[in-house]
Amino acid sequence: MCEKCDYLLLGKQMGLFHNTVILFLLICGVSLTVFLSLLFDSTTFPLPKLQKPLPVADNELFPTSMELLDLPHFQYIINNDVCLSTTTIFAILIITSHAGDIEARSAVRRAYPADELKRLGIYRVFLLAVSNPKHDIRYNSVSQNALVDENRRYSDLVQGNFNEAYRNLTYKHMMGLQWVTMYCQQAQYVIKIDDDIVVDLYRLLSIMNSIVRDQRPLLMGYLLKGIRPIREHASKWFVTQSEFPGPTYPPFLSGWLYITTPKDSKTLVEASKTVRYFWIDDTYVTGLLAQVVGISHQDIHQYFTLHPEYLECCIQDEIHLCDYIVGPSGGDHVLLLNFQRHAVSCQERKCLQRSSHRALNRTCVAKRKISSLRQGHGEVKPVRIF
Repeated sequence: MCEKCDYLLLGKQMGLFHNTVILFLLICGVSLTVFLSLLFDSTTFPLPKLQKPLPVADNELFPTSMELLDLPHFQYIINNDVCLSTTTIFAILIITSHAGDIEARSAVRRAYPADELKRLGIYRVFLLAVSNPKHDIRYNSVSQNALVDENRRYSDLVQGNFNEAYRNLTYKHMMGLQWVTMYCQQAQYVIKIDDDIVVDLYRLLSIMNSIVRDQRPLLMGYLLKGIRPIREHASKWFVTQSEFPGPTYPPFLSGWLYITTPKDSKTLVEASKTVRYFWIDDTYVTGLLAQVVGISHQDIHQYFTLHPEYLECCIQDEIHLCDYIVGPSGGDHVLLLNFQRHAVSCQERKCLQRSSHRALNRTCVAKRKISSLRQGHGEVKPVRIF
């Protein structure tokens, strides 16, 4: 009897010890979780093996065996199948954006709301890499958690597991085309655009609707010919002989904005498997790759302006259409918003075409803001643009 009592007492003591151990492990686990959450919420987020923000069940969005150009272990960190809900898509808008430039993406979303895009048959994703201020000091660093939160709100980000860097833009560009071939083949067109480019989508769609579609490949945009590599070491665009040995680049489209199709995107992606990486993305994709597969270009440079000041002049005139439908914002998010409001207004009120004597290159007098490099005050001077 006493032996049985001793056994029961020992059992109770062991049970108490077991519960104490479990409680200790739980407390340690919570502490570790809190510590890790604080660590990874740091704004100096390193290049990690990042966890996927979507459920594990969404395996199709996160394939494990992928290649992107010469990156053998490419993966999506954030991905969204925005085209899944419909089979009728006029165009998919793929927008290159720096992970740290949250304000630019916010301005684009306000200028072109998702509901209005959907009404036009357009869907949108932003193409990002991993924020790393050591590689590009022009942008504020952003934590990965902030990007996950942004994606949870808008569901329009596609992020690859390579660093944000100027010489990585070709990876980002090709990631977008590869994403289209995997997740949005039902779209009629692909519009590739940078997040600091202003566009009148209504008039752009009108141009696209006027295209006579046949079996010929499509690459349409601002065609650049006879461009020579810059061999000056001090230039941002310096290209070594080993990077590109030729005297001139093949004809290519400006990466600001161009139009293609999912079928031709797939052709370019396939060609990239045999053409060596080159860091100037528009030259590589719409020049070198297009040359290899024999895709010719359709030039619509007459709709582009190089000067944001022309766009400023446009929005001051409520009666006439702008002479241009594509141009740089110059980093001015207000210009992006105002130009789109002008485009909407002209779409509703049927603005008039400008006569030749009222062309912007004859009449536009704009105020160009010239800011100092870092701190200080801007200087405003009226200038006539010729």
